[in-house]
Amino acid sequence: QLKSLHELIMNSAAYRQTAQREPEEMENKIDPTNRLLWRFPPQRLDAEQVRE
Repeated sequence: QLKSLHELIMNSAAYRQTAQREPEEMENKIDPTNRLLWRFPPQRLDAEQVRE
């Protein structure tokens, strides 16, 4: 039962989406000072942060 749920999640379109970013020159043209706070570098979480 858990295995089938895991397979369903792993094969879902939402899970398989990739994060696509605009080219850097386009980002700088849209919001050069990052005033809208839409750019943030992805960072790895510790296990403790994930569990909270």
